[in-house]
Parts: sequence; structure tokens; C-alpha cells
Amino acid sequence: MEKIGLVPFLDTAGGRIRCKRCQAKARSGLQCAKPAVRSKRVCRNHGGASTGPKTLQGRQKIRDANLIHGERSAESVAAASRMAIKLRKLEDALFVLGATQGSRRSGRKPAEYVPLVSMDDVWMFVSELVE
Repeated sequence: MEKIGLVPFLDTAGGRIRCKRCQAKARSGLQCAKPAVRSKRVCRNHGGASTGPKTLQGRQKIRDANLIHGERSAESVAAASRMAIKLRKLEDALFVLGATQGSRRSGRKPAEYVPLVSMDDVWMFVSELVE
């Protein structure tokens, strides 16, 4: 049997209504013939009506099932944010000390970032680094 490509739209009601077609495929390779749920890719039979897990245990179960390598886990994201804060503060310290000129780095700043603006702030930052 020849596999058929996905058809993105489905004409219903004698061609008067055009809607998205369910993107699910059977084992035979044929595409489902039902219309997809609004703003979803699949029909109700293939999970279009699902709202996802509601309990904390259910959410954790989904997280564990989808974990592949851990590079985007909550712990790794928090560690990257802490490192970005240290880098921003180090840059601020260099500017306050007059060790560098030019423009500062552009882009989004970490959420808990508080800029260093005085020598006292620099001393506090250095004392945190030494500990």
C-alpha cells in the first residue's frame, strides 16, 4: 500500500466549510479523515480534547517521561541564571573600577540581577566571590 502525504485541510458540508484535518496517522500510513479540534493539530479521538495533567504528580510524571538529557531542567536553568548574574556583576565591577571602556553587553538581563553602581557594591560582590 502506498503511503499518502498529509493533507492540511478538509472540506466539509459540501465544500462550504474548510477546516484543518487531523494530523494523526494510522500504522498503515494513512491520515485520519476527521477534522482537527479548533486550535489543535489532531481530532478528539487522537487527543485534541486533552487539557494535560492537572495534579502535581501528573505533571512530574510527564516531565520525567519527556526528560532526554537534562540540559533544560529547572536546576540547569537556575544554574545558568546564577552564572549570568555573576557575569553581569563582574562586568559592572570592571566598569566601576574603570578597567574597561566601551559599551556594555546588550540583551535580556537575568531576573534577580541588581547592577553594581558603587565601590561598596563592588567590595560586597568580591567578598561573596571569595567565600
